[in-house]
Amino acid sequence: MEGILPQIGTTGEIFHRPATRSVARFVQVENILDGSVVENLGGEAAVEVSGRIFRAVSPAEPGMRVSILFRAEDVTIGLDGSALTSARNLFPGRVKRLIPAGPFMRAVIDCGVDVTALVTLRSAGDLGLSPGKDVWISVKATAIHLLPERE
Repeated sequence: MEGILPQIGTTGEIFHRPATRSVARFVQVENILDGSVVENLGGEAAVEVSGRIFRAVSPAEPGMRVSILFRAEDVTIGLDGSALTSARNLFPGRVKRLIPAGPFMRAVIDCGVDVTALVTLRSAGDLGLSPGKDVWISVKATAIHLLPERE
């Protein structure tokens, strides 16, 4: 039986810029969301996903259907959304689930779409994370990879 190699590249390319959804799932990209590019200003694409606008560095053009992919460890959780940061994606949300993962905690945050964040147990404790807690999440535009929908 012959196998098909879906992507060739460096570890960083494959982990952070997977070529397909199946590669993304294989390298455990936990946040895969479908949306449409609504604008692109200077190489920063705005993608509408379930009423939220996610911003990503990409040449994707308005009207394109895409999947946005980002790793759980690229999501930051905070208690206050007023802090000024360089993150272009900042959304209020509510902790939906907490899943222990060794020295880490996976937090599933409902911010109109489910977003998974990976934090240390200490950070989860310091933030007082628990189901139902209101939080803010942020993701840098540079951490988001857009994957055009294939026909």
